[in-house]
Amino acid sequence: MAGGKETPRQKMIGLMYLVLLAMLALQVSSVIIEKFQQLNDSLERSNNASSKRNETILAQIKQAVEKGKFAKQDVEVLNAANATRKETEELLAYLDSLKLTLVNNTGGKDELGNYNGAKEEEPISNFMLGSGDSKSGKAYELKRKLDAYTAQLIAIAKKHEIQLAIEGLALDGKENPMFKNNPEQKRKDFAHLNFEGTPLVAALAVMSERGNKVMSIEAELLSELASKVGAINIPIDKVRPVVKATSNMVVAGTSYNAEFFMAAYSSSFKPEMTYNSTALVVDGEGVGKVSFKASGGNYTKEGLLKKTWTGTIKYPKSGGGDTIYTVTQDYFVVKPYVDITTAIPPSLYKDCGNKLSVQVPALGVDYNPIITAEGAEVRRTSVKGEVIIIPHAPKVKLRVKSNDVFIDEKEFSVHLIPKPEIVVKCGGRLVDQITGTSVTSLRDVEVEPIPDREFKKTNPQEAQYKTVYWKASLVRNGRIKGQPIMVSGQTGSLRNLQAEPGDRIIIEEVKVKRKNFEGRILDEEIGDKVFVIPVQ
Repeated sequence: MAGGKETPRQKMIGLMYLVLLAMLALQVSSVIIEKFQQLNDSLERSNNASSKRNETILAQIKQAVEKGKFAKQDVEVLNAANATRKETEELLAYLDSLKLTLVNNTGGKDELGNYNGAKEEEPISNFMLGSGDSKSGKAYELKRKLDAYTAQLIAIAKKHEIQLAIEGLALDGKENPMFKNNPEQKRKDFAHLNFEGTPLVAALAVMSERGNKVMSIEAELLSELASKVGAINIPIDKVRPVVKATSNMVVAGTSYNAEFFMAAYSSSFKPEMTYNSTALVVDGEGVGKVSFKASGGNYTKEGLLKKTWTGTIKYPKSGGGDTIYTVTQDYFVVKPYVDITTAIPPSLYKDCGNKLSVQVPALGVDYNPIITAEGAEVRRTSVKGEVIIIPHAPKVKLRVKSNDVFIDEKEFSVHLIPKPEIVVKCGGRLVDQITGTSVTSLRDVEVEPIPDREFKKTNPQEAQYKTVYWKASLVRNGRIKGQPIMVSGQTGSLRNLQAEPGDRIIIEEVKVKRKNFEGRILDEEIGDKVFVIPVQ
C-alpha cells in the first residue's frame, strides 16, 4: 500500500556547479511547481476528510459498545479502535511537523499562500538525509515510525482475528516491487528513494501521500473492528458508482491511479467492472483499480491536456437481473519539462565528450530515461539521466523518453574545438616579440599551448595540450647562421645556437597534441606558427 518517489539528484563537483549557476538551461517550470502544490493541497484536503470519516467509524464503535452494555469482548474491540486512532494521530502529527519544518527551512509561505522555496532541493536533502552517509536525517526516523505503525496495526488485527493486508509504508528500493529489478534504484534506501534531489513541493506531496495511505490502513482496520460489534449495517437499497483518483493531474510518462467502486456493497456477490471496455479485477471489497500510463499530446499553453476515461459497473438487482452504471472520468495530463544540466553551455564541441545531466523533475521516481541523439553518439554513465554526448554534426537533436513515452527533444549547436594559443617563455617569463629577451635566458625556453579559456572551463578533460616538438633557428645579419635546433618536448635549451645581442631566434614548426576525455592522444592542428625573439 506504500510506494516511493525519487528524483535522482546529481551531485556535481565545485567547478561544474558554478557553471550550472550561469548556464542557459531549462529550469523546473513554475506551472509544474504549481501543479505539485495543488496536488499536495488536494491530498491534504483528502486526508482531513478521511480523518473525519475514521472518527465517525470510531464513534459508531463506541455507540455499539454502549448499546451492548459494555460487554467484555466489545470493550476489547473499542480499546483496539482507540489504540489504532491514537497511533494514527501521533504518526500524522509527526508527518505534519516534518512538513512544517521543511516549509520553514525554505522560506515559509508568501502572502498568497505559495511556498517561497517551492523548488528548493538542498535544504530538503540536508534535513531528510543528513550529512554524508551518517543516516542522521529525519527520513530515517520517519521510516522507523512508519514501520512501527505498520507492525502495531498488524498486531492489533491479528489479536482480533482480522486479515489485514498491508505492504510496507517505507520500502527500500530492493523491497519495492516497482524498483527491485532496477539496477540503479534497488540499491537506494527509503530515504534516498523519496527525498534525494526532491523539490520542496514534491517532498510535501510524498509525506501527504504517506498520510493518505496511513488513513486508508486505519479505515480498513476500524471498519473490520466495527463489524465485530455490529457498528456497521448498511442496507443496499441505493447504489452509485464512485471514482477515487490519486490525482486528476498526471505527468506524461507517470501512472494514473484510481479506485473505481460502488458506494454500497454486499460481500455475497461481486460487481463486474470495466475500464475502456477492458474487464477489471475486482477485489473482495468490491473495488476495481484502474491504472494506466498517461500519454501526452497537444498541450495547452499552460502545459495541460484534458483526457477522459470511461468505465462501467454491472451490479445485480435485488429482484433479479442487472443494473449497469456508466462512469465518465476526466483527468488532466501535465506536460513534463526536461531539465538539462551540464558542465558546458547550451552549445557542444565536436568530437568531444560533452557531459549532460538530463532530468525531468516532474516525473520523480517514475523517471526511467532513454536518451538518444541525432548527429551524435550517446554514452550512458552509471548515474541515471547523465550521458556523454559526442557530436559529429553541426547540430545535435537530443530526444528524451521515459518508460517508452516521448517526453521532449532539444537542439544544440555544435562548435569546433578552438585552437590553443601558443606562447613562448624564456627563463619562466613570457617573451615580448618586440623587446625580446637576454642571451642568458635562452638556456630555458618553453613553447606552451594555452587552451581557449571558455573551452578549458567547460571541458577540462578535453583541454589538455602538450607541445611535442619545435624548431629554433638563429638569424644574424638577416641570414640563418648554423644548423637549427629541434627540441623534443615543451621545454629546451638554445645555448648551442651561440646567440649574441642583436641576433634573432626564429621558433617554428610547433607540433601540439591533445589528450581527450577517453585518454586518447590526438594531433592538434594549430597552423603555421612562427615566433621571432630578438636577443638583447
